[in-house]
Amino acid sequence: MYLLFFFYGKPWESEKYRKEVIDYLKNKYTEPMIIREISYDFLHNRYSAEAFPESHPELVFNIRNFKDDYNIVLWRHQARNDFEPILKDIYKYPEKCTFSAEPDRDEILDLQLDFQGKIPDYITAKVPIEIDIAIRYGLTKENEKHEHEKLLDLIDFIKDKKMQITFIMVEYNQSGQYFKIPEESLHEINDADDLSKWLFYDKD
Repeated sequence: MYLLFFFYGKPWESEKYRKEVIDYLKNKYTEPMIIREISYDFLHNRYSAEAFPESHPELVFNIRNFKDDYNIVLWRHQARNDFEPILKDIYKYPEKCTFSAEPDRDEILDLQLDFQGKIPDYITAKVPIEIDIAIRYGLTKENEKHEHEKLLDLIDFIKDKKMQITFIMVEYNQSGQYFKIPEESLHEINDADDLSKWLFYDKD
């Protein structure tokens, strides 16, 4: 019995923590939240939880020390939903590329957003997103012009949506080349010549 308490915590303490988490979520968010799991970290003698919005069970987020990452999970989901259709059209996702659209956690700390019960969408909140696209083929002389046109279309999409990004990275797996364009330089890019200084080679 002692070993069970050591590794999994005391049942009454776990239940107490569950009730505290329920109160925390009710006080913070207007939408109903469901607790999926309570975990015990025996190394640090503390509990944590996983939860999700009742209307979106796929958006599982973590709660530790009565702080949660629901905003990160939600913004990642929103950004992926925005980028997936355009990447299907431009780069034939998922057959010919993979991608991530990740909120920049360091930049988010500086936003000092007040959710007031409901998290704004990532564009309204001006959340910087890191875009990383991995292309399964290489960049060659034969496809160079077409690949430039694709990237310019993607940049126009970002500008039109008034997204905040940290950077766009487009990596060509078979040729060891990649474009990495920071947000502050997007407005300077209007044609293929403007892209050239942002093309790099993987030293590996």
